[in-house]
Amino acid sequence: MYIFIDTSIYLTFFHYTSDDLEELKKLEAYLKQGKIVLILTDQVENEFRRNRETKIADALQTFESQKFPGTYPHFCKEYEEYPSLRQAASQYSKAKIALLEKLKIDIKAKNLGADRIISSLFSLASRVESTQ
Repeated sequence: MYIFIDTSIYLTFFHYTSDDLEELKKLEAYLKQGKIVLILTDQVENEFRRNRETKIADALQTFESQKFPGTYPHFCKEYEEYPSLRQAASQYSKAKIALLEKLKIDIKAKNLGADRIISSLFSLASRVESTQ
């Protein structure tokens, strides 16, 4: 079986999506077993490389702008859930900062899960060179 995946599909794995990276891992396994041949054109690879950063930057900006509420109406303070909510907000902020630091390192190194799998898919693909 031969399949072709458009650039836009690869790029979805770098943004908010319901697509599952595990499906790409299954594809990778089928390629290694020789059950499927993935067709890859120069154009798809070039588009992917040009647009990866933009797609990630947009997703990262959206993620960074999401805020856990920092203030609450005064009347919330008299309820027993209020301290737990404040503690959860603090934990969220700390975890988000730590996650963003790691993400930025892996984004720069092209070491996100999607990067690793897509790189493997590209290396296993049957290339079709562009000609006149």
